[in-house]
Amino acid sequence: MICFYHNDMAAVGVCKSCNRGLCADCAADEGSGLACKGRCEERVKQTTAMVDTSLKNYQSNQRMVSRAWVNSLLFASVFIGFGLYTSIQELKFFMFAAGAVYVYMGFRNLSKK
Repeated sequence: MICFYHNDMAAVGVCKSCNRGLCADCAADEGSGLACKGRCEERVKQTTAMVDTSLKNYQSNQRMVSRAWVNSLLFASVFIGFGLYTSIQELKFFMFAAGAVYVYMGFRNLSKK
């Protein structure tokens, strides 16, 4: 590969922003990738910051999903308990059905861990 800016120089890498080949004189090392010196450095820094933030958010969301089964089972116990409490009334079937749905969701989320 040849440097995009210097046709007589071999490229040492590719800009993380614009994907152009860069020689050693044109490349700015941004730690997580190369950037066109004086052109794409800020954009590469912003992209790296976005990726880092996304990874942190993903890890946080995974922790929340791993605990979702607890919430489902808590809701199930509320519905089943209320269904038992109101077993004389017509809401009995609805409460048991809702409780069963939450039990299913709880165990399904637990199996995804």
